[in-house]
Amino acid sequence: MSAFREELEAFDGTFPEGWRPKVEDVIVGKILRYEKGWTKHGECPICLMDDEEAGEPRAVWIFHTVLLDEFRKKRPKVGERIGIKRLPDAAKGYRRYVLWVDREEPDMPDFSCFGPPDGAPGRGGASAGGSQGDEDSDLTDEALAGEDDLPF
Repeated sequence: MSAFREELEAFDGTFPEGWRPKVEDVIVGKILRYEKGWTKHGECPICLMDDEEAGEPRAVWIFHTVLLDEFRKKRPKVGERIGIKRLPDAAKGYRRYVLWVDREEPDMPDFSCFGPPDGAPGRGGASAGGSQGDEDSDLTDEALAGEDDLPF
């Protein structure tokens, strides 16, 4: 029997309890599906997720702008594990959230191509794309302090 069929057979017609976070509250779990809901302000997306701590589904109504922006940027998919944290309100009064998605980030830049400039003091002068080997492995952060032109 498919998981889809099992879910449908187990469905009793009730909607999961809504997550109503206070500042610093966190919810973590896998996304079960997305739904639409309606408020007095109009249509609202809802993320139904399996709350790992509670051991049951929760409905996360995505009606605060910051939370909606987090979902737009991260684009979590059904089946992915996510975490949402309610942060302290901003000075201007709006509610703040952070959304993490537990996934490999294939769009991460290849940092191996970034290296020190040719001939940098104490760096062996390896060219871009070349190997520096172990010639500078004994250098510490303290030894290299002040050797760059970064403003911090």
